[in-house]
Amino acid sequence: MCRGFDKLRKEEIISSIFCQGGLTTPRSQRRGGVHSYAMIQHCEFMVTREVDATRSLVFDAWTKLEHLKEWMLPMGLPLTAANIDLSVGGMYHYGLRGTDGRDIWGKWVFREIATPRKIVFVVSFSDSQGDTSRHPFSPAWPLEELATVDLTESHCQTSMRFSLSPLNGQRIEIQAFKDGHDALELVWGEMFDRLQAYLATLSGSRV
Repeated sequence: MCRGFDKLRKEEIISSIFCQGGLTTPRSQRRGGVHSYAMIQHCEFMVTREVDATRSLVFDAWTKLEHLKEWMLPMGLPLTAANIDLSVGGMYHYGLRGTDGRDIWGKWVFREIATPRKIVFVVSFSDSQGDTSRHPFSPAWPLEELATVDLTESHCQTSMRFSLSPLNGQRIEIQAFKDGHDALELVWGEMFDRLQAYLATLSGSRV
């Protein structure tokens, strides 16, 4: 199992956001949305949340820079740079400023974009130029991970299913992915809370 949060540096939790999994851990309702976690097929991590927003608005929140800047902030670290090319093969590239002043870079490379119901992208750490790099704190984390966002709308409410799994991972990487479950829950749970609060401020708007 991973170390307790009190023994983890903030950047270690943040940087492990895209490279971890765990056992099934249910969650109760939060801020009006059902938030649940699951571990399937031993290595895929899945989060499902119900949000009070239209599917098109939630899709935009995942794919438009002005929205990503408001909620995709692991542990609330400040964003230092961000740009997006929303096309197959395009990239969302961003930088975060760590508490010690160092920059942490990451990227999503889009594989599938089915507006407004599905997004598939490859997640990895990177350098400032957008080249793929290893986890800055643990080289055992998977170099790349496959993320899928599925959105289903019913009566102006959207079911958001997010899944994450190692991409072409070696045995040691898959084990590291599993062992990071606690940090994954913490960071994604906080960001989805932030997303839900942000969507509430946009209710009734069209973007």
